[in-house]
Amino acid sequence: MRRSPNAGDVEEFLCGPLPHDLPEDAQTRRRIVKQFEINRTEFIRIIKTILSTKEKDEREDEALQRVQGNCWNGWLGTLEEETGGALSAEQHGFRVGKSTISAIKSCLDWVDNSEEDMVVGIFLDISGAFDNLRWNILIRDIMDLGASDAIRSIIQSYLTGRRAVLSVDGATAFADLTRGCPQGLQLGPSLWNLSMDRALATNNDDRIKLVAYADDLGVLIAGSDLGEIQGKVRATLGDWATLRGLTFSASKSRAIPLKGGLRPSFTVPFGTAKIVAVDSVRYLGIELDSRRNFWAHVCSVAGKSDSLYSRLRAASSADWGLRQSTSAVLYREVFLPRITYAAEIWSKGVLTSKARKPLGSKQGHTERPRRTRCRSLLGSCLLIWKFVGMWLG
Repeated sequence: MRRSPNAGDVEEFLCGPLPHDLPEDAQTRRRIVKQFEINRTEFIRIIKTILSTKEKDEREDEALQRVQGNCWNGWLGTLEEETGGALSAEQHGFRVGKSTISAIKSCLDWVDNSEEDMVVGIFLDISGAFDNLRWNILIRDIMDLGASDAIRSIIQSYLTGRRAVLSVDGATAFADLTRGCPQGLQLGPSLWNLSMDRALATNNDDRIKLVAYADDLGVLIAGSDLGEIQGKVRATLGDWATLRGLTFSASKSRAIPLKGGLRPSFTVPFGTAKIVAVDSVRYLGIELDSRRNFWAHVCSVAGKSDSLYSRLRAASSADWGLRQSTSAVLYREVFLPRITYAAEIWSKGVLTSKARKPLGSKQGHTERPRRTRCRSLLGSCLLIWKFVGMWLG
C-alpha cells in the first residue's frame, strides 16, 4: 500500500543524505546546508497538509513534484555558480544575457572581421541530442568545469537507477537508462550546456569559430581557398561527439558560403559523409543566404503571414466576426512579432524596394480586418518606419 512520506523520508527519498564530502569553502558549505534544511522544512509542511485532506493520493503526488522542483532549483543555482564562470561565451542557449540573436550576431560579426579570403558556415544537426548524451561522460564534464564533489554526487545520484517502462496489452518491458538529459526541470538544459561547452573548448584555431545555441551548432571556417577549408572540417568535433554517444546527421546539416564569392556547388567532407552546400540555410529562425542580403528571409517572412492573414480575414468583416479590438490584439501580439523577429539582424534587407513590396503588402493585408479603409501605402510606410527607425536609428 502507498503511504505518505514522513519527515524521515525527506533525506532518503528526495534530497538524499546530506553529503559528507562538502566543499571546504565555508560560504559554499553554508549555502548547501541551508538549502537542504529549507527543502526538508517545506516537505514536512506539505506532508502535514496532505494528511489532513481527503484527496490524499492526488495531493501527495503534487507535493512531491513541487518539493522536488524546489530542491533542484536550489542545487541548480549552486551548479551554475560553480561552473558558470568556466563556460564559453559562445554557448548562447539557456543563459542570462544570451539569446538566438546574440548567437546569430556572433556568427556574422566573426565573418565580417575575418581577414581570410573565404569563409564557409556549416550548421550541424545532432541526431537526438538530448536523448543520447552519456551520463558517465557528463559527470566527467561537470568535474572538468570545476563543480564540487558535493554537487557532482547530487547529480550522479539523481541520474542513477532510472528505468524506462513500457506496458502494452498486459506485457511490461523495462530498460535501464544510462543516457539523456532529464526533461521537465531546468536541470536538463544546464547539463546539456556543460557537455556542449567541451565541444566549444576543443577549438584552438583562430580561423575556426564555434557558436552554440542549445544543440544548434554553427561552425565557421575561414581560409585562403576552398581546399584549405575542406581540410579543416575533417578533424572538427568528431571525437567530442563519439565520446558522448552523439552523432551528426550529414543529410540534415548544411554548408553555406558566407564570404569570398563561392558558389554553393560544392560539398564538405564530414567524417565518412559529405555535407552539401546550399544558397541559403535556416539558422535559429533566420534565413541566411550566401549574398548576405537576407532576401531569402524577407520572402520567408512574407510567406508566413499568408495563412495568418487568411484566418483573420475569414473571421472578420465590417458587420460581423471579430471585433476590431480583438483583431488589433492579434495583429500586435501575433503578426508583428512574427514579422519583426531578429529584425536587428536583417533590417538592412528592407532598404530596397524589392523587399519592401512583399512585406508592405502583407502588413496592408493584415490591417484590413482591423480597418477596412487601410491602404497598402500606409502599411508600407508603417513598416519602413518601424524597421529603419527602430533598428537603424
